Amino acid sequence: MRNFDLHGQFEAVKKSSIDALKEIFPVEGKKRSLRVENIWVEDDISPTDFASQAAMKNKEGTWGVPVYASMVLIDKETGKTIDKAPRVKVFNLPKITDRFSYIVKGNEYQVTNQLRLKPGVYTLRKQNGELKTQVNLGRGKNFDLGFNEANGLFTIQKVGGGQANIPLYPVLVHLGMSAQAISSAWGSKLEAANRQTDPKILVKAETAFGLKKGPLKEYFNETVLSPETTKTTLGQAFDKVDGPMLLASSKNLLDTHLGKKEPVDRDSLAFKEIWSTEDFIHERIQKNKKVLAYKVTRNIDNLKRTKIAQIVSPGAFSAMVESFFTQDDKSNTPEQTNPVEMMAGQYRVTVMGAGGIKSDHAITTAMREIHPSHYGFIDPIHYRKATSA
Repeated sequence: MRNFDLHGQFEAVKKSSIDALKEIFPVEGKKRSLRVENIWVEDDISPTDFASQAAMKNKEGTWGVPVYASMVLIDKETGKTIDKAPRVKVFNLPKITDRFSYIVKGNEYQVTNQLRLKPGVYTLRKQNGELKTQVNLGRGKNFDLGFNEANGLFTIQKVGGGQANIPLYPVLVHLGMSAQAISSAWGSKLEAANRQTDPKILVKAETAFGLKKGPLKEYFNETVLSPETTKTTLGQAFDKVDGPMLLASSKNLLDTHLGKKEPVDRDSLAFKEIWSTEDFIHERIQKNKKVLAYKVTRNIDNLKRTKIAQIVSPGAFSAMVESFFTQDDKSNTPEQTNPVEMMAGQYRVTVMGAGGIKSDHAITTAMREIHPSHYGFIDPIHYRKATSA
């Protein structure tokens, strides 16, 4: 987030868009491959070019700058170049105006910044008084760890928000944890109470995490955690889900249950990060990269299409970016009756929306209160307004 620095903010938007595009290419067909050599943005309009902004609004168009790429189409069997295009327009990137807005399809939009929980492991107390450990991933399906005081069982719960209830012990063994290591963390009685090796449990876990093939270990190897955050909450740095991380997380949950540790203050800004327009656009392209790649793949092996311009459709990419402004719940149309309101819109922050808290019912009383770490950083009036039901 660059606040009132228009140039800095849009430079960040351009960089994030380019980085997201690089994740899509190369696109591989059965016979041909489309590769990118370079991607750039030709930014030659000023945020104060009111004439072109007005003209674009009248045409119900998008005021922005083109994103270009140099591409090469390769025959995979021979390795020969079928076509080379030094300047292909990929899409039109909406540009920020001096009013801190974006003109998309004839309307002006502002984007609300969002406070998101950092990827990490958080042991906290639920509204009903029970404890849980929330595993919030930067990549991969989020899930909880639970501990049942009555029977002493540890479980994996709510995978991706679902209703899964999977015994943790077999997953730990699958990830290489020995009975001795588990006993050292939990104690021999709890290790014995949790011990089971039913192979159906791993199948249940793989299904919950959406795996069609491949072991759970390979899936967890691709997950992302913040080493800095896990160092703070667990005392050890972990960058992904693995056996030691799950064992440390379950031990932390047990220690909190026994009163040896306090629950994590998840509402502290120490565990939050601010996402702005550049992050949202990158995320939107990244999440839809398979769809975008598929639209290219449909044409890539059509031998009648020998030119890259016949294969890449800028409209598909532009529509994906524009839909963020027109459809996402963090984008809004300002009234523009007060210039100060437009300035405030550039600073506005919320915890609500896609990528954050999606339902008003999930907002706890503690979340509505002003946290001590907010002072000097977040306007309490705007924050309360953004998180109130």
